[in-house]
Amino acid sequence: MIVIDAGIATEENLRMLREQKRDYVCVSLAKMKDRHIAEIEEKGRRLTDRERQ
Repeated sequence: MIVIDAGIATEENLRMLREQKRDYVCVSLAKMKDRHIAEIEEKGRRLTDRERQ
Protein backbone atom coordinates (compact mmCIF):
# COMPACT_ATOMS: atom_id res chain seq x y z
CA MET A 1 0.00 0.00 0.00
CA ILE A 2 1.44 3.35 -1.06
CA VAL A 3 0.35 6.54 0.71
CA ILE A 4 0.56 9.68 -1.42
CA ASP A 5 0.27 13.30 -0.39
CA ALA A 6 -2.02 15.42 -2.55
CA GLY A 7 0.97 17.48 -3.66
CA ILE A 8 2.54 14.60 -5.61
CA ALA A 9 -0.65 12.90 -6.73
CA THR A 10 -0.47 14.11 -10.29
CA GLU A 11 -2.41 12.32 -13.01
CA GLU A 12 0.90 11.05 -14.35
CA ASN A 13 1.97 9.58 -10.99
CA LEU A 14 -1.43 8.01 -10.37
CA ARG A 15 -1.49 6.54 -13.89
CA MET A 16 1.94 5.00 -13.25
CA LEU A 17 0.69 3.37 -10.04
CA ARG A 18 -2.39 2.01 -11.79
CA GLU A 19 -0.31 0.61 -14.65
CA GLN A 20 1.92 -1.15 -12.12
CA LYS A 21 -1.22 -2.47 -10.34
CA ARG A 22 -0.13 -0.83 -7.07
CA ASP A 23 -2.62 -0.09 -4.29
CA TYR A 24 -2.53 3.49 -3.07
CA VAL A 25 -4.26 5.97 -0.79
CA CYS A 26 -4.24 9.65 -1.57
CA VAL A 27 -5.51 12.75 0.15
CA SER A 28 -7.59 14.96 -2.11
CA LEU A 29 -8.19 18.61 -1.34
CA ALA A 30 -10.85 18.88 -4.04
CA LYS A 31 -14.43 17.77 -3.61
CA MET A 32 -15.05 14.53 -5.45
CA LYS A 33 -17.80 14.37 -8.02
CA ASP A 34 -20.45 11.67 -7.81
CA ARG A 35 -19.16 9.98 -10.97
CA HIS A 36 -15.67 9.63 -9.46
CA ILE A 37 -17.12 8.08 -6.33
CA ALA A 38 -19.18 5.64 -8.41
CA GLU A 39 -16.11 4.62 -10.44
CA ILE A 40 -14.13 3.92 -7.28
CA GLU A 41 -16.93 1.96 -5.63
CA GLU A 42 -17.44 -0.14 -8.78
CA LYS A 43 -13.89 -1.39 -8.31
CA GLY A 44 -14.71 -2.62 -4.81
CA ARG A 45 -12.98 0.27 -3.06
CA ARG A 46 -14.39 2.17 -0.11
CA LEU A 47 -14.18 5.91 0.53
CA THR A 48 -14.44 7.58 3.90
CA ASP A 49 -14.56 11.29 4.61
CA ARG A 50 -13.40 13.16 7.71
CA GLU A 51 -16.68 12.40 9.42
CA ARG A 52 -16.25 8.67 8.69
CA GLN A 53 -19.18 8.61 6.32
